[in-house]
Amino acid sequence: MGVPFRRYRAWCRMRAAIAAVLDGCNLTDAAHAAGFADQPHFSRDFRRFFGAPPHHGLADARRRREAAAGRSR
Repeated sequence: MGVPFRRYRAWCRMRAAIAAVLDGCNLTDAAHAAGFADQPHFSRDFRRFFGAPPHHGLADARRRREAAAGRSR
């Protein structure tokens, strides 16, 4: 069947925002860079996609990524 364009675009934005947060951006800058109108718009969509607010998963993921980067040095 396929995925509707609107859902695909939302998923691409979400992936871009998550990648920016994991690279060290704060939620507001990541949301704007990914094409969201503002940080609450990103948070609402994140909750809709994953069922939890962004700080639940992204803060832990960022810490694990930084720890892994520190070990590889």
